[in-house]
Amino acid sequence: MNIAVKCALPLAAVLLFPAMASASLEAPASSLSEPLRAPDANLVLKFPDRVKLASASIELIDANSRRIATDKPELRGDGTGVNLPLRAPLQPGIYTVKWHATSSDGRVNEGSYDFHVDL
Repeated sequence: MNIAVKCALPLAAVLLFPAMASASLEAPASSLSEPLRAPDANLVLKFPDRVKLASASIELIDANSRRIATDKPELRGDGTGVNLPLRAPLQPGIYTVKWHATSSDGRVNEGSYDFHVDL
């Protein structure tokens, strides 16, 4: 099943703390034009610097404020990306990702972004 994911990341989330960019979210790596394939799909958050996975938290919440079950977040590549593996395909609708991250140099930041899933 192909699910097109449309992400809306406010520019403020990228530019809010330019002096503290280490722990701020660069962008979700899920593309507006690429389908999210389930069941082995991940949501990916990309940071400008490495993050400490032990102190990171990511929640996926649906439009009814219910938490969506996911597996544990995992670092990817050089430690600047965090995968959030999905346990089941997402149904069409609006979702919110709430995140909290600590960079490798100890800077802390948090935020959220919304995205829309279409069939």
